[in-house]
Amino acid sequence: VSTQSTGANPADYPGVTDNEAFVKCYTQDLLKKAFPNLQDMQVTVFVDGMFALNQDTAAFREHLRDFIVQIKECAGEDLSDLYLQERQAQLKEAAQTKLKYQMTVPGILNPHEVTEDMSENI
Repeated sequence: VSTQSTGANPADYPGVTDNEAFVKCYTQDLLKKAFPNLQDMQVTVFVDGMFALNQDTAAFREHLRDFIVQIKECAGEDLSDLYLQERQAQLKEAAQTKLKYQMTVPGILNPHEVTEDMSENI
């Protein structure tokens, strides 16, 4: 077990023989200290999920978001900013769909607002 630059002592984790298990245990301890209001099982599930979902960015992001929701719910904080990125993407897609529709109907768009790129796509 390598402890370079962590300051962690492997003797604090008896029975841990490989680096992955050590990192899991150490991460769980850090999270338990940082968020004492969370149950041990919540922290364990989160850390195990981080290791299991490390190759799937979307699933990892959702797993992380779920954990943040748990933390913020316990603290009574506002959760609206967690879904901001998805909401912005939905709004952008809706605006593009609306523009495409408007481009198919002659006279809806002001001719001075239509760029060359837009007129080529009609």
